Amino acid sequence: MSSFFFHPGLFVAGLIAVAVPILIHLLNRRRFRRVDWAPMDFLLKAQQINRRRIKFEDFLLLLLRCLAVALIGMLVARPFLANDKSGALRQLARSERVIVIDDSASMNAQSGGVSSMVKAKDLLRSWIAQLSSEQPNDTVTIALTSAPDKLLANGVPLSENAAADLLEEVENLSTSDISQSMESALGKMERLFSGEGGSQANRVLYVLTDLRERDWPTSGGGTFDVLSRLASKAAGCYVVDVGSEETENLVIESIAPREKAFVSGAPAEFDVIVRNFGRRPATGVTVRLGTDEGLPVERTIDRIEPGQSGVAGFVYTFGAADGEGAVEPVALTAKLGGDSDDFADALPSDNERFFAANVSEGLRVLLVDGDITAKAENSESFFLRKALSPRGALKSGFVVTVIDEAALATEDLSAQDVVVLANVFRLDEERRSKIEAWTRDGGGLMVSLGDHVDDAVYNESLFAEGGVGGMKIVGVQGDPSEEEWLQPVITDEAHPAFRFFTGENRRWLERIKFFQWWKLEITEQGEEEGPVDRRVLARLGGSEGDPLLVDAPWGEGRVMTVASALDLDWNTWAQEGVPYVIAMQEICRYLARSNVLEGEVVAGDSLKVSFDIARYRMDAEVVMPGGQTETLRAAPSAEASRTSEWWLDFGRTNSRGHYRVELTPSGAGGAKEARLFSVNADESEGNLFREDVERMDALLETSGAKLVTAEEKVLSLGGMGAKVEFWRAVLYLLIAVLCVEMCFAWWIGKRR
Repeated sequence: MSSFFFHPGLFVAGLIAVAVPILIHLLNRRRFRRVDWAPMDFLLKAQQINRRRIKFEDFLLLLLRCLAVALIGMLVARPFLANDKSGALRQLARSERVIVIDDSASMNAQSGGVSSMVKAKDLLRSWIAQLSSEQPNDTVTIALTSAPDKLLANGVPLSENAAADLLEEVENLSTSDISQSMESALGKMERLFSGEGGSQANRVLYVLTDLRERDWPTSGGGTFDVLSRLASKAAGCYVVDVGSEETENLVIESIAPREKAFVSGAPAEFDVIVRNFGRRPATGVTVRLGTDEGLPVERTIDRIEPGQSGVAGFVYTFGAADGEGAVEPVALTAKLGGDSDDFADALPSDNERFFAANVSEGLRVLLVDGDITAKAENSESFFLRKALSPRGALKSGFVVTVIDEAALATEDLSAQDVVVLANVFRLDEERRSKIEAWTRDGGGLMVSLGDHVDDAVYNESLFAEGGVGGMKIVGVQGDPSEEEWLQPVITDEAHPAFRFFTGENRRWLERIKFFQWWKLEITEQGEEEGPVDRRVLARLGGSEGDPLLVDAPWGEGRVMTVASALDLDWNTWAQEGVPYVIAMQEICRYLARSNVLEGEVVAGDSLKVSFDIARYRMDAEVVMPGGQTETLRAAPSAEASRTSEWWLDFGRTNSRGHYRVELTPSGAGGAKEARLFSVNADESEGNLFREDVERMDALLETSGAKLVTAEEKVLSLGGMGAKVEFWRAVLYLLIAVLCVEMCFAWWIGKRR
């Protein structure tokens, strides 16, 4: 029955409803009481004469009513005839041509100076012209894989004027930078094929694509499963190959900074990574890095093997802050200077990559001093503060703030990159919870254990289960008289915090004397807790001595525990100068949360900016790559850690380039603060390898679709099972039956 109706269930329901007039007739007969009455005998004798005629008239009236109910069921079930069964009705079939265009970045790949997108546009123009002249009753729906929800044309009839407008739309088509999924795009087209519409019976699907491996993975059935479902609902389903066999392509895969923060007036190191997606090696690849205002720096990668990456190293020094202390972000751009002599780059658009360097005055370090005294040099944080912010013209890259442990309860940690607990007496539950939340969110914590530490409280809070874990403070070790001492031994030379103290530089450590320290007992991690990346970086007196430095994870952040003080009370580390300064700076750089990639966004994703609504106005301005501006209003977030934290969300990142968000201070006369973002296309689009055509053809045939080339006359293939609906004829017949039924019932009633 599904071969004749779109909704066979509704037709069955109509047939069942035919019984309703019969039931009404039977019930009406039963509701009268028989009463014997003498004069009725004369009437009954008269009725017997016309009994046969009356029964025949009632039967005809019942038949007309049952036929009307059946026709209503047929009408809502939408009957049709297939072309191969309709014969002369074939020419009455109207079709809706649903065309899905792959507008991913790979469609811009060129072969012989012509891109796949140009081929698709030429083919689409010829289709529109042909349909407009030969089948003007057909309609066209066009969708792009980058925005399948926003149809370029939706059921447009191909009249002369409509065709001209559609051709103009096609002329303006271009590839999109948005990361796309063919499976997702086709999945959204299912809603169109499942919906109602006058030409739904003859929807024919065409997918114009370059058949790249990324979009058509034959290893998984996702895309082909969706296409199979579409083919079962369509009158025809065709995948049109407009791609080329060209695969040679170089891609700037990433701009990878080696720093954790960009500091004004300080140099920063970058690695520009170039990937060879081709089949042949690329030699003499020129890479440039710079800004729009200045001359770029140029490097050359000698050779990049097929499928491998090459690295070009750069050093860029950011400008110093202006007189008001504001630091402007820097928009960096990396470009490939040109193809090598023996390598043809098929996709030039991915030879450029953008990077947003949001420059600050330095990594923000909060020193919580557990022994602040009137004499600054006797405080616990004195030498550490000097090590992180030494005097001189050369910037260390740290901005240091010192508070006492009482102020920790009210301090806003969200602005800090590193927190140091320097010989803090104890952490109550409030401070411990605050430190934990901040560290688990990615912060870096250094804990220095000195003579003020309450070991019992630390073991119950910071080092307890649920805290850093796997470690316990046992007791103070060493010689209080300072007549005996132990020297530190680096046990993990691969750790980034001690990269300087290898080889001949070990001699810097040989002069350091540790007189006293807390013994740290490292416990084995239970199986139920899973593996923990805990590392003992240094020990005292040898490789089997007591741990001096222990690095452990805590949520998304890390904790560095120093078993001795950071001042001169228990050791001479700070007194030695150079090894102390280097070690403290390297440890803080290692612990600091990295914010250098916060401005990286993939095209199509949203830009998200959080700020304190008490400091800035709720309206911000977004400057897009072409110079267009848009005003954006912030809103509070339910996930915000503070009620004053508001968020800006900007979703129109369809184009690659730099986006600048400008915040205006709430006070009068304040300068705007800028946050910079870089939007890049998904680098995997640079992989131009195509799926095997024979394997694709077999999978598509299994799915009910057909693979064709751009040169074939696709439109002449038409629908593989086009259908002709005749619901209008059913409607006219229903109206006629109802009219006949009413007239017949009136005539019978009048006669009787």
